[in-house]
Amino acid sequence: MQNSNKLKNILIIDDSELDAFFIEEGLKNKNFKCIILDKTDLAMHTIEDKLIDIILLDILMPNSDGNVILKKIREKYNKFELPVIMITSLNDHKNLDKSIKLGANDYITKPFHIDIAVARINNQIILSDLYKENLQKKEIETINSMIITYNHEINNSLTIALLALNRIENKLNEDDLQIFSKAKNALKRIEDTLKKINEIENKGIAWEVYAQDMRNKILK
Repeated sequence: MQNSNKLKNILIIDDSELDAFFIEEGLKNKNFKCIILDKTDLAMHTIEDKLIDIILLDILMPNSDGNVILKKIREKYNKFELPVIMITSLNDHKNLDKSIKLGANDYITKPFHIDIAVARINNQIILSDLYKENLQKKEIETINSMIITYNHEINNSLTIALLALNRIENKLNEDDLQIFSKAKNALKRIEDTLKKINEIENKGIAWEVYAQDMRNKILK
């Protein structure tokens, strides 16, 4: 289900001012913010500048080919990162087939019913959001795994260093003892800091488990 707290940015690329207006009117009260282009020249710049969530792209326009810009989009974004729904006429099967092969997610035909268009748009946004959420979760899991590994390595090294320092402490003269004491204190501070990081990490894992459990209960 679409996040009710965040407007989704839809880029509409259509040379027909009337069609673009009709689409915008149908979407503006359904939690979408529409950005309209009548040709493809500024499409890539707009995508990056406006953080577009989904694109409605007319296949055939007098001064530009929708499939050409679709190919450019797919060279940079996959189907889940940036969904593209083609706008096509009922008898334009050849170009539509090309669009699907180039990576279009779906299509709507002119003339179209706005509720059907919204349903198809929402379906693609839900899939895109799930993909991004799963990707973010994997990145967090990777980072957590790295933190655990590095903490383990640092703790082992600290233990060895502190044991070695304790063994040579009695063999040092007074001047060396002052330097030794500073080094030992520095290592202990690192050890204390790592303990605090581990505590924070453990709390974070516990909270993540709790949050996931609550989410599962809500979705049931």
